[in-house]
Amino acid sequence: MYIIRGPGLASCRWSRLNSNVRPHKTPLAASRSLQIPNSIHALISAHWNLANKRKWDEFAALLHPNLKCEVPQTRDYISSGEGYLDMFRTWPGDWRAEVQHLVCEEAKAISIIEFKVGTEVMTGITVFSVAQDKIALVTDYWPEPYEPRKE
Repeated sequence: MYIIRGPGLASCRWSRLNSNVRPHKTPLAASRSLQIPNSIHALISAHWNLANKRKWDEFAALLHPNLKCEVPQTRDYISSGEGYLDMFRTWPGDWRAEVQHLVCEEAKAISIIEFKVGTEVMTGITVFSVAQDKIALVTDYWPEPYEPRKE
């Protein structure tokens, strides 16, 4: 597993997150551990880049038609790729999602974004699952800042 760190994807650095990752010369790593995270990385990077550019036809091509999306905090649930696309397409304001971290595995990825609308900045944590090279499951978390407990 690899982690991408940086203020944006253009200046990201790869670092080894798990010492159990096999070196690239082994057959399994060459065929799965390095290629699949790269394709997952490309897929999720494209998701955020195309959303920011409002290229909705290209964005839609990344989504599994039976995509499921849930936001546990609000109990929101979307049951199709078209519904997920519509959520992005109709979100109010001049927003932008800046990827802060992107962690990729074989069929999953986690992104942490700064979601900016005007002067408001929110942190979003998204867990993606992929099936048939498309985004198939999305779980969004939106942590709220709070004051530390006083002792």
